[in-house]
Amino acid sequence: MYHLMVRGSDAPAHLPVILAKVFRITLEQADVSADSEWEDRNWDAVVTCEYERLRGDLNWSLTVYAANEVEYRPSEKELASLVPSASPRWFLLLGMPGSRGSGE
Repeated sequence: MYHLMVRGSDAPAHLPVILAKVFRITLEQADVSADSEWEDRNWDAVVTCEYERLRGDLNWSLTVYAANEVEYRPSEKELASLVPSASPRWFLLLGMPGSRGSGE
């Protein structure tokens, strides 16, 4: 599991493409949904991202999960460098120091 906080008004709209690129999966294998949304999720997705709107300087809290069948799992450091490069207007903070994406 990865936890990120970003600044950017349009972050959720760009996340499916970014996650597909970062985790080396197809777009159809990614799901990005509000943390309170349960009906319209892609339950077959192997990488999922739940987002929540924040107040303050950082606009979004993102929690990313990768299922066991995801072959490529970037380190948090790599994810932290790839996400902002895909959308340079974003500022990124990474949560849970010292942990790595585990898919759990």
